Amino acid sequence: MRHRKVLVGCGAAAGIAAAFNAPFAGAFFALEEVLGTFSVGAFSPVVIASVVGAVTARAFLGSHPIFVLPDVVDSHPVANLLLYPLLGLACGLVAALHARAILNGPRVMLRMPGPAWLRPVLGGGAVGAIVAASGGLLVGDGHLALPAALFGGLAWWILIVLAFAKIAATALTLSSGGSGGVFTPTLFVGAALGGGMGLLVAEVIPGHVVHPHAWALVGMAGLIAGATRAPLTAIFMVFEMTDDPAYIGPIIVVAVVSLVTARRLTPHGLYDGWLAHRGEQLAHGVDQAVMDRVHVGAAMDADVPTVPHSGSLAQVVTAAAETRHAVVPVLDEDGGLVGLANHHGIREALVARGAIEQILLAADLAEAVQPLRSDATLREALAAMNARGLDALPVSDPRTGAFLGLISRDALLKAYERALAYEV
Repeated sequence: MRHRKVLVGCGAAAGIAAAFNAPFAGAFFALEEVLGTFSVGAFSPVVIASVVGAVTARAFLGSHPIFVLPDVVDSHPVANLLLYPLLGLACGLVAALHARAILNGPRVMLRMPGPAWLRPVLGGGAVGAIVAASGGLLVGDGHLALPAALFGGLAWWILIVLAFAKIAATALTLSSGGSGGVFTPTLFVGAALGGGMGLLVAEVIPGHVVHPHAWALVGMAGLIAGATRAPLTAIFMVFEMTDDPAYIGPIIVVAVVSLVTARRLTPHGLYDGWLAHRGEQLAHGVDQAVMDRVHVGAAMDADVPTVPHSGSLAQVVTAAAETRHAVVPVLDEDGGLVGLANHHGIREALVARGAIEQILLAADLAEAVQPLRSDATLREALAAMNARGLDALPVSDPRTGAFLGLISRDALLKAYERALAYEV
């Protein structure tokens, strides 16, 4: 199962890298969105697959950037720094609307009265009308078909209308039984929204402070980040599409602001939303799965000095000097746990040993502690440590109750980190 997940991520990375001539974006899309982890076990094969996909495509399509735009001469860097968050906010709002429309559209269509065949007929008719009204600007056959007019070549209000029209056309297509992707439409919406807002702000603030074509390009990153919840993918993809470092700063600002805004407005992005609606919600917190899967028996220290319950103070002191832990387990004649003798109790006994040394037994120093079962999870062990305020707990056999060893907080975290490094 683990290898299958990695292979799926490799395929996604290679496909994105080849389609958009963007190996960084392909790798980060697979790691962020498909696998949801940057673990060692996933990172290396995914990155290699992404590079191979991009290099293979370049042999046929060339290595030029997808978009070649005019150079951005930013003579007002401070003004732009204050204006780009506005674009990020708008991208977040529209990204949330975009995700909700596509995710909720099928449920709305299913509630429509009439026979099932009527849905694709109505949906196709509505999409055709929207496309006709746009003069063909909404029609495309791939990522290379984004019309140049989106980058500030039309009136600002037309571009914003096109952005919402593209959302409607995509949602209707997917909701009425049609097939298609959502990645390229999201790029289209971002370009139209960014170009429209760039033209509008340029009219309000004259003096070539705002470059509409730059806002269109950066808007693509904002929509991708907000709609897919994959900000690194958005940042690297748009940068690799242009191969122009002048866009890096604006792209990062807009992508982050858009992501934060979209997350506050809708709980899911496009891809995880589909899974959630099918009842297959996957948390990209693989650390939680690791904590629930690794057992205490795999992380405990079995080589622990112990003392019999009838042992003397000298035996307890010797065991305390040899152990790596701050406690000494005291066992009964059957190997079961009587309790743990801690350093504080041992120190107090040593101070007063002149009067009680001859009658003091190890059992007198042992404090009763409920042991963990060896089949308990790391999550249960950590919760028990936090609840009891202890840094080490005894571990017992779940069948016989015999003492098996100690698990410390440090050993627990190391076992967690080892497992997490190779988790996918």
